[in-house]
Amino acid sequence: GVQTCALPICSARAYPVAHMAAADVLTHQGSLIEARAALQAYLASGEKDYHRPAENWLKLLNLQ
Repeated sequence: GVQTCALPICSARAYPVAHMAAADVLTHQGSLIEARAALQAYLASGEKDYHRPAENWLKLLNLQ
């Protein structure tokens, strides 16, 4: 059968935009290092829908 994974990273692989949602939550929590990592993971996923906003957001986080 189809194997499922309950770990958040598995969902993020299946749904790369989940990295964007995670980055939003992490930013609001003040976890900027983790937010940067989530954005970098999104950009590395090859997903193109939010590539430019993710790049811009990452640039802003890198200034902080």
